Amino acid sequence: MRTGDLVKYWNLDGDIVFGITTSDVFVHSDDMWKGEAIRVLWTDDGDETIERVATLLDPMEEGIEFA
Repeated sequence: MRTGDLVKYWNLDGDIVFGITTSDVFVHSDDMWKGEAIRVLWTDDGDETIERVATLLDPMEEGIEFA
């Protein structure tokens, strides 16, 4: 995983939304959670979010994955 990778997400309406990673993997740490993370810029609204790497790589996680 590195800058420029494509992420696919299914929103609540079932539409596919694509995102592009804007960072390499880094260690995220705050009061909510700690662990490996990556920043994703979403093409539908231009928002950038921090996503858990474990979630993106988990084949059992529904609704988000690397494309």
